[in-house]
Amino acid sequence: MVRVIRYILHRCFFRYSIQFQLFTNKMKLLSFWKGKFQDRVIMMISAQTSIGRILVILVFLFSIGSLIIYFINCYSVKEFCLTFEDQTIVIDLFFNVFFLLHFGLRFLAASDKLAFWLELNSIVDFFTITPVCIAFYLGKNWLGLRFLKALRLVELPKILQFLQITTSGTAIKLSKLLAVFVSTWLTAAGFLHWIENSGDPWVYNSNHQNLTYFECLYLIMVTMSTVGYGDVVVQTTIGRVFILFFIVAGLVYLPKLPGWDLRKGDSIICFAELKLGLIAQSCVVPGLSTLLTSLFIREDIQHRDVWIKHHHEIEGQNYKVMTQLLSNDFVGMSFKDVCRLCFLKLDIILLAIDFRSAKQGNSILINPPSAIKLHYNTLGFFIAASVQELKRAYYYCTQCHSGIPNPELIVKCHCKRKSAKKPIPDSEKASSSNLRRSDEGIVHSRSLGILSFLDFFPRHSEEGEEEIGCCSLDATRMFHWCEAIPFEMALLKSKKKFFSDLRDHIIVCVFGDATSTIIGLRNFVMPLRGSNFAFSELKDIVFVGCIEYLEREWEFIQNFPKLHLLKGSGLSCSDLKAAGIQYCSMCAVLSANVRDVSDQTLVDTKSILATLNIHFLQFKQTSLTDNPQGFNEDSTGVQSRTFSKRISVITELKVAANAEFFQQTGMENSEKSNHNVCKGALFSDSFLDSLLCTTYHNYHVLALLQTLVTGGTSPDLEEYLAEGSSLVGNNSNVISLGVGNRCKLALLTLIDDPQLIEGLLLFFGDVFTKALDMYGILCFGIYRLKPNPNPYEIRFVIARPPTNFEVLTSDQLFCLVPYNILSKDLTTVVKSIPAKRQRTSVQKKETDTSFTNKVFFL
Repeated sequence: MVRVIRYILHRCFFRYSIQFQLFTNKMKLLSFWKGKFQDRVIMMISAQTSIGRILVILVFLFSIGSLIIYFINCYSVKEFCLTFEDQTIVIDLFFNVFFLLHFGLRFLAASDKLAFWLELNSIVDFFTITPVCIAFYLGKNWLGLRFLKALRLVELPKILQFLQITTSGTAIKLSKLLAVFVSTWLTAAGFLHWIENSGDPWVYNSNHQNLTYFECLYLIMVTMSTVGYGDVVVQTTIGRVFILFFIVAGLVYLPKLPGWDLRKGDSIICFAELKLGLIAQSCVVPGLSTLLTSLFIREDIQHRDVWIKHHHEIEGQNYKVMTQLLSNDFVGMSFKDVCRLCFLKLDIILLAIDFRSAKQGNSILINPPSAIKLHYNTLGFFIAASVQELKRAYYYCTQCHSGIPNPELIVKCHCKRKSAKKPIPDSEKASSSNLRRSDEGIVHSRSLGILSFLDFFPRHSEEGEEEIGCCSLDATRMFHWCEAIPFEMALLKSKKKFFSDLRDHIIVCVFGDATSTIIGLRNFVMPLRGSNFAFSELKDIVFVGCIEYLEREWEFIQNFPKLHLLKGSGLSCSDLKAAGIQYCSMCAVLSANVRDVSDQTLVDTKSILATLNIHFLQFKQTSLTDNPQGFNEDSTGVQSRTFSKRISVITELKVAANAEFFQQTGMENSEKSNHNVCKGALFSDSFLDSLLCTTYHNYHVLALLQTLVTGGTSPDLEEYLAEGSSLVGNNSNVISLGVGNRCKLALLTLIDDPQLIEGLLLFFGDVFTKALDMYGILCFGIYRLKPNPNPYEIRFVIARPPTNFEVLTSDQLFCLVPYNILSKDLTTVVKSIPAKRQRTSVQKKETDTSFTNKVFFL
């Protein structure tokens, strides 16, 4: 009996299990094909396929056609009996049937069915397709909400993009702006037309009025412009409420330009000024462009992986310039003391402070002298890896944290609130009163790193101006100035004559003709002629290019000293030799704005060819000499540089993708060609686009970058120059906008004789503190030679080295140097550091083969 029951159950279970398995397989197959179908629909709806693009274009064209039919029907009565004699009704019905099919496809492709009903296109379809379909059933046509079809115009920019009609960023933004404006205008006019012709629903005696659609368009335009002529007005309550919200929304969404205030964070970025200023500073401080862009611009980690040789060191590339309020325990201390304390105890580097004045605004002081004392709620600019490190500067308490050796243990203490309310000592009151009295002399600028209160700064010696002769400072005391030099005098007329008197000068190859738009070489020259440089430190600048183009630019740079012009081209070896390229310290290749270029890869053709031409020259020169240092002695016994081992070149590229052409030269020295791409030798326009993101997060950082790059120009000075005025001498009546006593960027050699410290351990922390204490020099980066074999002496940047980071004798340091320091090395600083223990052979080998986790190649 048991066997019979078991057999019956087995047969039933087996039969039903087979049926269940077949049903499950069918459901899996159905789910598979459903997923495939949904994926195809999603690709079609998002215009990723050719059929999808055609579908999107048809939907847009049919929407415009339906909107035109609405305009035609608006001039009839608002409600009429349906007659098939009117062909527009049939056409509109065909359009809406097509929209209904498109609505179904969108519904199938939607992952969230509930959120689908709240999308803009869904709302438009629901309120426009339904009335047309119901009209055939009721026998009456109702205009209603058919004006919502105008909202389909917002799809126009996307269509123009995949049709490749709009390719540039400016054209895309303009098309989006026009689409939003026109769709809002037409939709608002349609709403008023519907309300005013229908009246308020709760009013017994209808208060409607007959307004045409054109009158409603006119009323909306007058409302948006806040003019209000009063010839056409709304009568319904709903219409008046709508107008009120429309005006308020317009005023909030589109603020007036005169409402901008630089002191409240509004920023205006001139990419041309920053680009040329950064290239100019890189001519004096090689590698600076890489260091500053890494500290100020946030890059994607995947993008940085391409340029970093050691992938395990990517984690240490997060050091950025950030801002944080300083603790009030620093009040009354000098900048040097606070900077030293932040480096040793808080493990962060303080670069600058934001001096606040209620009357004159803010001024950024970069590495100010000891005469400047910090006051309450001072904003500091730091180099740090995270916000948590910045908080140490805000939480620091002299009573609680002075004995803590580990900076990670510095957190908010309990006495912080009490210390914030403690009375101000008399000495600090006197210091604050002195600063308040100096408010009248503070320059009204966020991007000016100086104070014009001359009691804090010693002036330049008059002896220097007497040596210069006709050259002195301009009226703003921010730039070296001279009498206007005629164009013919600055022009070298004979190509056969070499610049035999020029050494360590800068050559600028400019590609532009008589019809090219000027790029503004004044933005390149001004940082190199800042008064924070002594006149003896100014490098001669030789411009090589088309004579007609240089003549147009000369009008704006004729008052700057040590400028020379040479008629020629950067593509000519003879012109480059006539400019003394074998003796120059840096060669910059700039390209003027090119018009009517269909292929973007051809924009940088001349710049690329000129750079490769210069590389060929330096290969040729290297092979002609066996002297590894590139020096020989002349008849006077003094060493002179006859053949440069490596000519430093920085090239401007309009299109960043064109950098790949430097890797396709086919030269034997492919290693050097590859490094030219990843080091600071190439500068692209698109590289500064991410500044917008940086400015959005912290507008103070942009002001600091402008101060460092442009040499301290202020909005007041830029406004003065924008009016067509030029820099004038001190004997004029122009109001001074600032003084030249501000720090400068420099690349200092560690020691003039490496044998003095050969085999001794030397750390970055020792150099940092000694240089700051002795000369007020602030070091914040290292420029190190790549390990051997390195025949072309390629260097890389080490950003923000730690305190115990070992410094090599061949290293160069990025520094913020006071204006009155003329030294080119830190020999005196190194000699004053107590000698450390000897390095072993194992330590030497490890130093040569490994680098810190903050290393990235230029």
